[in-house]
Amino acid sequence: RPYSRHGPAGRGKGSRGVPGGKDPTVGRRAMDSHRSGGSGRSLVMESLEIEDPEERVPMRTVAAALALVGVGVFLLVVSIDMYVGNPNHDGSVPFFILAGIALVPGLYASWQLYGAFKKWPGFTFNQLPSYDRF
Repeated sequence: RPYSRHGPAGRGKGSRGVPGGKDPTVGRRAMDSHRSGGSGRSLVMESLEIEDPEERVPMRTVAAALALVGVGVFLLVVSIDMYVGNPNHDGSVPFFILAGIALVPGLYASWQLYGAFKKWPGFTFNQLPSYDRF
């Protein structure tokens, strides 16, 4: 067998006890340093960092989420009124579609913000784009 799964046959164990004599972490460290923007910290270390327990509530994001929900509910009520009030149901479909376009992201953002506010596992304020940075 000229080659085994660990490199050329007959080489034996290297300096680190790894077949082929290569250190498997050398390339990984360089790759992680490159991915993390050259800060020298690996991606694993960055993902394990403890978040600030006193996270600020992004007020503009909350306002945008509530505004989208409010506009969506208003458009839904207008759509239902146009559907019920007109015998031909003229114009109700566009308002219904606009209500859905406003409600879906508004309700999603509101749910994420509520979960982060209640400190549910897996919910943080960083999961949504923040409009407070502008």
